[in-house]
Amino acid sequence: MNTATYCGVASLSSSIFCRSEPRNTKFILAEIIDFVVATIEGASETAVFVQVGANDGVRGDPLRQHVVTGRWRGLLIEPVPEAMERLQANYTGREGLVFRREAIWEEETTRDFHFVRGEDVLSSFSMETIMLHALKYDDLASMIETRPVVTRRLDSLCRETGFEKPDLLVVDVEGCDDIVLRSFDFARHRPAIVLFEHVALSEDASRSIAKFLDELGYELISDRHDCLCLLRDAFDPKLVRFLSHIITAARDN
Repeated sequence: MNTATYCGVASLSSSIFCRSEPRNTKFILAEIIDFVVATIEGASETAVFVQVGANDGVRGDPLRQHVVTGRWRGLLIEPVPEAMERLQANYTGREGLVFRREAIWEEETTRDFHFVRGEDVLSSFSMETIMLHALKYDDLASMIETRPVVTRRLDSLCRETGFEKPDLLVVDVEGCDDIVLRSFDFARHRPAIVLFEHVALSEDASRSIAKFLDELGYELISDRHDCLCLLRDAFDPKLVRFLSHIITAARDN
């Protein structure tokens, strides 16, 4: 691993959300995410989530502690076979979870997917996104194997599995998060919380998805990597403003 000149993928990002900020902003956003997820969980007898790009359900996972201890029913989607095996093993004995080893795209077809051996959390449809991490490895290109996968639209897969109306939608798919979000049927249902990774999105893609979500009624709160979207109709406006101000204060200090 070559880390001598690697300053993190955020240093290479062109996302409109990716601004200079202290390191603690990431941890503060994580606390806010935990708080609002717990709020949704406490308001429902059984809360529902859909997670796209679930990987192994442990590494960097914002939901695990809630899923293993709370009252959740969930659809977990992960196209990498090895990651899916670990994901299912890590949730052994947990009821109410549906696992699908499929890839989400805007069309239901077959498409080349890039698997990263030994570091499958980086696997993606976007080779450009994978290679943003090249400085972190001695030879990242040699770790990549490309092979076709069957793709599904998220709205179609949610209908098929009975998860059309989640309280929480989480997307982490290495540079294709905007495409996944646009394949969800927001006209039919708007989750109270949407969480996605923006750091690998282009300036145009991040600006477009921000406008899309704002027009759907979401307040967007972000750090350099992730964007938390709170449905304005689902939360007290004073709470939403307060949480947004916490991140602003953290970033400014």
